[in-house]
Amino acid sequence: MFFSCLLSQCVAQSTEGTLPNELRDFPVSIVKPNVRNDGRWRAQFVATGYTAMGVTLKQIIQDAYFVYDESRLEGLPKWASTEKLDLDARVDTEQLATFEKLSTEQKQLLLQRLLHQRFGLQAGFEKKAGRQYVLTIAKGGAKLKRSAQAVNESNEKGLWPSLRPGKMVASHVPMGEFARSLGLVLGRPTIDRTGLNDHFDIALEWQPDLDSAGETSGPSVFSALKDQLGLELRLDKAATDVLVVTAVEHPQSN
Repeated sequence: MFFSCLLSQCVAQSTEGTLPNELRDFPVSIVKPNVRNDGRWRAQFVATGYTAMGVTLKQIIQDAYFVYDESRLEGLPKWASTEKLDLDARVDTEQLATFEKLSTEQKQLLLQRLLHQRFGLQAGFEKKAGRQYVLTIAKGGAKLKRSAQAVNESNEKGLWPSLRPGKMVASHVPMGEFARSLGLVLGRPTIDRTGLNDHFDIALEWQPDLDSAGETSGPSVFSALKDQLGLELRLDKAATDVLVVTAVEHPQSN
């Protein structure tokens, strides 16, 4: 998975009407097989569009629909999870200002439309029985620092300046976004039920090998949440949104 667009991601189930008329699609998209085969990869939204190198189609679909939990993606052929490709999707120069103002969900929608156009992707969400984590306040109360930033258009949904294995550092982030980003670490949908409505500055460190129960010298993410932030997770049964792929094909390289 990639962590470069974790400003406010959520499952992108938007409609075409959420995109501005002047930017309905990526006007330029270049898809090629990855021939380097050196293990290097990247996938992220950038100032000019979306770029990916050395990744599978599955990874791009996960970025477009925010479905990093393996149990929430069904129907892909084997090649979509094994064959590596490079993708460069760009907006025109006169569209740069418009693209910069798009929300993460709108950028994901552009990527979804590109997947339909270039890969013939047909997919939709279905409710299926599953499990999710619920984020709550631990006994003893929360240990959170309220953000001193004023809410404005640029920081309304928070910022993740650092998110890497074993560490999260966030500024001015609401609990809902923090819970969703925890879901990336845990590989399972995570929802907020703390009842906290403010924005917070958060720093969390744990032993990355203990993203599930285990023993090591450092704390698990579960222990770190409780000890450092006064929060805890519980596992609940829930109907979850599963992305079901019904059609996809190899693209023509260009």
